[in-house]
Order: sequence, then C-alpha cells, then structure tokens
Amino acid sequence: MNGKLLLMLAVVSAPLVFAAISSDEAQTIASPYIGSDSDILLLSKPMEVGSGIYWLYFYSIYSPKKVLIAVDDDNGALVTDETRLSTAAAALYKMRIIDEYVEKNKYSFDVIMPVVQSSAGVVMQNQNKLSDLRAQTEAKYPTLSFDAVETNLQRVSDLENDVLPTLQDGSQMWQSFEDSYAASELPYVLDTYGTAYDGLFGIFDAYNTYSQSITELQSQVSRSGIKAPDSDSIYNSLENMRDIGLSSLYAKFASQDPRTGMQSLLNNEDRWVNDSTASFFFRKTRKEALESYDALQQTANYIISSESVLKACDKNLGSQVTTFKRNWADIEYYRTKGTSDAYSKMAQLLPQAQSLASTIQGTYNRKCVAASATPTPAQQNTDFGPILLVLLFVVLAYAYFKYLQKKGE
Repeated sequence: MNGKLLLMLAVVSAPLVFAAISSDEAQTIASPYIGSDSDILLLSKPMEVGSGIYWLYFYSIYSPKKVLIAVDDDNGALVTDETRLSTAAAALYKMRIIDEYVEKNKYSFDVIMPVVQSSAGVVMQNQNKLSDLRAQTEAKYPTLSFDAVETNLQRVSDLENDVLPTLQDGSQMWQSFEDSYAASELPYVLDTYGTAYDGLFGIFDAYNTYSQSITELQSQVSRSGIKAPDSDSIYNSLENMRDIGLSSLYAKFASQDPRTGMQSLLNNEDRWVNDSTASFFFRKTRKEALESYDALQQTANYIISSESVLKACDKNLGSQVTTFKRNWADIEYYRTKGTSDAYSKMAQLLPQAQSLASTIQGTYNRKCVAASATPTPAQQNTDFGPILLVLLFVVLAYAYFKYLQKKGE
C-alpha cells in the first residue's frame, strides 16, 4: 500500500476532534495530581486514541520526571484504566518524538522538501549544461569521456524525484494529524520519516559519487595535454556543476543522522510509557491515602488520648483501642516512608481503622454517653419554667393596667 493511499484512508477514517469539555475543565480535574509543577505540559486539544478522546498532561520526553494524566473528554472523568492510559501514553510518546526531536532539530518534511525541490531544479539545469559541454568538448577532444558524470548526475535526479512524493505524503499526513489529533495516523508519519531519511541518504551517496566523477574528469583534463584556455574552460565548467544545492542539508545530516536519534527514542518508548503510567498511579494512590488519613486523624487522636476513659467505660473497648493503636501506628509508619508500596499499604489499612474507630465510637456512645445522660427517677425534677413564665406575664399585665388607670385619673 503506497503512502498516498495510506494518507487517503487516514483522512477518511479519522474525523476531526472536537472538545466536549474545555481545557480549563480538564485542568480542574487533573490539578490534584499535578500540584504546582510548572514543568507539566498539556496538548493544545484532546487526542483521539482508539475509541477514546483524552486531554493529556505530561512531561517532556527528555525530562527525568515522568507522569501521564488523562482526562476523558467525553465525560470529564479521570482515566484510571491502566490499559487505556498506557495506550494513550504510547500514542503521545510517538507524537512527542516528532515535536521534540524531528521538528525541533529541523529534520521535518517541511524543512527537507523545499531543499530537495530546489536541488532537483539545479540538477536539471546541470544536466542541460553538461549536455552542451559534452557536445562541444568531445567533438574537439574525443578522448575525454563524460559518461560517468552524466550517469551519476542522472542517478541523483532519479533519487530526488523518488523521494519528493514521499516528503509530500509525509507532510500531508502530519498536517492531517495536526488537524484531527487522531493517534492512528502517527505510526504512518514515523514510518514515512524513516523512508524519507533513507531516500535522502541515498541522494547524498549518489551526490558524493557524482562529485567524485567530476573530480576524476577534471584530472583527465589536466593529464590530457589540453592547452589553455580550453583546459581552464572545461575544468571550471565542471566545477560550476558540482554544487547542486544540498551542501548545508548534507552537512547537517552528516553531523547527526536523524535515523539514529529517532530509533534511540523509539527504543525507549516502553520504558517511558511504563514510568509515566506508574507515576500517575503513585500520585493517585498517595492522594487517596492521605485524604483518608486526614479524614480519620482527629478521631484517631481522640481515641488514643482517651484510652483510659474508654477502658473505664467498657472492658471490651480496652482491647479494641489496643488494636486500633497498633493499626494506627502501622499507618503512621507507612505514611512516613512515602513510597508507592507504602501508600498502597495505607490505602489497605485505613478502611479497617475507620471501621474499628466507628465501632469504638458506637460502643462508647451506647454504653457510656447514653447511660450517663439518662436521669434516674430520683433525679427527675418537675420543670416549673413554663408556669413561672405565665405568672410573670400576669403580674406585668396587672402592673401595666394599674399604671394606665392612675394616669387616667
């Protein structure tokens, strides 16, 4: 299946992504897991991965810090399914290779394609110049052969014409992805980059061969005994055809082969995905454990500080408090360790501690508080408050009546 067909299929099958929730809403959902970290990055719009569309928060692929936080654009829920999160992380990593390596280092289709297009035009001009030079020179100096130069220049032309459609397809694929943010297109973009780079290095090799054939023909001119000014004219004409407009691009790619850099990053994909998803689950477990801890801490402190009162109230409470203290000591120990396993242990122990605390409180309220608050028959007294209020009202009313009567007299 050629690149153009793949592109057409990708464009037809990948609808544009429209956000159902805003970036601010997604930020609100993700912020408890981000904190105040200013290094965290966010895509400009949600990415379609498989059957889901997600807002993604992450660090640079070069950062020592790792995390991936995904918010489902459809329902605004935090993505906690490990398979979905890992799939999203893998797609994001491929995109970031293109953004942070290919685009940043100017190895992109849109940088390479204009250079190759311009070079193809120069090569065509050189072919015309070479044809004219050959016709003029071989007629006068038949021992000189331009065959190698002509063949090698034609090879450069053929390779450039072969790679240009690949560069065009790749550029369109990447533009399609940027429009849709559909992750299904990313493997094709990366594959096309690999094909384009292979083609480009093929052009460089062919150019080196072409340049070498020019040098060899110039040596033949020097050894042939051709006199000036003809020898100088032939030599200089050949030299003027040496440059085909690839010098700067060739120097850049010769200093750093992008195929090597890209492959190195692709080899690190699994590790980045695993580390980023593991970091999210660590943050999630820590947040939930510490929230549960904070909710129970005041009750725990009360139970522990009131141990003697609780034991005096009911003998069974004594053993329950002892168990609670032991459980709470374990929770405190794991909290201070602060590791992923420790927070997982906290998450397991806290519901048990909460249940035991509720039992202790219930027993205390039932057997101690209620008993001390219920008065005995001998302690029950009649409440004369309402009667006294009525009498006071009557006295005040009578006094006011007498005051009006006296004022009238």
